[in-house]
Parts: sequence; structure tokens; C-alpha cells
Amino acid sequence: MINENERCQSSASTSDEPDNQGQKSNSLLWKHYNRQMQNVRPAGTANSRAIIETQKYLDDTVLSPDMDPLEWWRINQTIYPNLAKLAKIKLNAMASSVPCERLFSIAGNILTERRTRLGSRKVEQLLFLQQNKK
Repeated sequence: MINENERCQSSASTSDEPDNQGQKSNSLLWKHYNRQMQNVRPAGTANSRAIIETQKYLDDTVLSPDMDPLEWWRINQTIYPNLAKLAKIKLNAMASSVPCERLFSIAGNILTERRTRLGSRKVEQLLFLQQNKK
């Protein structure tokens, strides 16, 4: 057992010299990498970057009506990465007609025989209140 420890220690001491060179080159590599990454990191705080991104988006040209907004966001997601994430959430298409059918059902419950004299504006207001009361 002692002989094995001595052999390990002696081999470790002989292999220290190349290891030190490897560590030095490794250290130089990481210093170079860190210097390069400082140029890549975005400047400023997250809040200031968000303000700049939003301002850049607002200064951009308006999308023409015949263009697909989701396609535009897919193309420009590298320019506006945070806003593109929000657009994917907010611009999703609903694949079901259930909310529409539910609204018609609510409208049927509101417009009874007694309420047929209500104007269209009042009916819209009642539907809005009924739909958003939850």
C-alpha cells in the first residue's frame, strides 16, 4: 500500500511540470475568451436594454396590412428578441370557436322577451360586463 502511494506521488511530481504548462495555456485561453466575451455582452442594465429595444421597434416602419404579423416577428426576432417572445404569446391564433359560441349563449340569456327594447349599445355593454365579470 505504501509502495503504491509512493509511486503515485512520484508520478504526480514528474507530471506536475507538463500540468503547469497546460494550466498556463489554459489560463491564457480563458483570459482571451473573457476579453472577447466582454465585447459580446450587451451594455447597460436589463431595463435600459428593454427601453432601447422598445424605442427601436416604435421607430421602425409600420407593417402593411397585407403582411402576416407572425411572419414579420419570425424574421425580426433577432432584432427584437424580447418583444418577439411577447408577440408569440399575445399574437397566437385561437383554434376553437368555443369562446364565440359561449358569447352567443350569454347574449341569448341577456336578450330575453323583456329586454328586446334594449339598444345595441346597452346590449354590447351588458355582454362586455357579463363576459368580464369573472
